[in-house]
Amino acid sequence: MARLLRRSAVVTLCAVVALVCVFVVTAAAPVRLTNGPVATNTATPTEVVAQPIDPIRAWSELRLAEMTPDEKVRSLLVIHVPGINPEGMRAAVDSVASGGAGVGGLILMRDNIPGSPEELASLTAYAEADPALPPIVAIDEEGGDVVRLPYDDFAGADSLRAADAAETATAFAGRAALLASVGVNLNFGLVADVTSDPGSFIYWRTFGDDPASAA
Repeated sequence: MARLLRRSAVVTLCAVVALVCVFVVTAAAPVRLTNGPVATNTATPTEVVAQPIDPIRAWSELRLAEMTPDEKVRSLLVIHVPGINPEGMRAAVDSVASGGAGVGGLILMRDNIPGSPEELASLTAYAEADPALPPIVAIDEEGGDVVRLPYDDFAGADSLRAADAAETATAFAGRAALLASVGVNLNFGLVADVTSDPGSFIYWRTFGDDPASAA
C-alpha cells in the first residue's frame, strides 16, 4: 500500500513538472504571425511648419502695446488745423509726451493750401513729427467742382462720367501722383457714388447713373 502511494505521488510530481516545463517553453517561445496581413503603423507624421511673421503686424502690435487708452483714441482722429502755420500742424500730430495733441492726422482744406506745390510739400513734410509713423495727411480732391489744389488740372467726374475707363484711370493716376508729390497720402475723392437724378447735388460728381456704369 505504501509503495502504491509513493508511486502515485511520483506520477503526480512528474505531471506537475511537465506542465511547468510546457508553460515555460510556451512563454519563452517567440510569437509567430500567421499568413494574414501584417499590422503596420501607417500614420503620417505631423510636420510643424513655422508661420512667417508679418513685420508690419508685429511692429503695429508692439506700438499699440506701448500706447495708453488716451493715446489710442487720439490716434483715431483726423482734424483740421486752420491756416498754413507749420508749427500748429506739427503740434497737432506730435505725441502727447512731446507736448502735442497726438492725433492721427490732418485734413487739408482750402485755407491750408499755399500758392505753390513746393510750399505745400514743405508744409506737410514739417508736420511729419515721427518718420517711423507719419500722420495721415488727407484732402478732399475730387476734381471738377470739388478741388482744394488750384494747380489740379486733371479731369473730374463731371467730364469723366462720359469717358471710357482708360481715360478715367489716366486722370486718377495723374491726380494721385500730384497729391503724393505734395505730401498727401489720403484722398477723400469719388469712388462709387451713383445717382440717376440730374437735379441731385452730387449728379455731376458721380461716374454713372447706376452701379454698372459707375464701375
